[in-house]
Amino acid sequence: VCLLPAPQEHIEKVLAERAVELGVDLRRGQEVTDVQQEDDFVRITLADGETFTTRYLVGADGGHSMVRRLSGIDFPGVTTDDFITRSAHVSVADEHLGPDGSLHVPGYGTLPPLLYVRTEYGTIAWG
Repeated sequence: VCLLPAPQEHIEKVLAERAVELGVDLRRGQEVTDVQQEDDFVRITLADGETFTTRYLVGADGGHSMVRRLSGIDFPGVTTDDFITRSAHVSVADEHLGPDGSLHVPGYGTLPPLLYVRTEYGTIAWG
């Protein structure tokens, strides 16, 4: 498993540039109010009343995705806007590492690798 921290702004810029090169009609800040799947296309209605069709619709509108909901796709997880993620590349002394890749944290205990562990202070993942 490889974790590569990259700013979301940069990822969005690169993906948007490539999409435009491929002829994609990118629309930001548009509120979708209806999605109808037809045999060969998707009919989209925006909040301002504009209706158009396309072969594909990509909903990149976040965890509370209206596009996902209108498309009938369930989201069994949870999402919140008050979540902060921090990542770091660190070196750990061998004495704190278990043979299975676990991390021994003095005063806390052992953290298994590649799993999210909830604590009273938040959630931590180690890999």
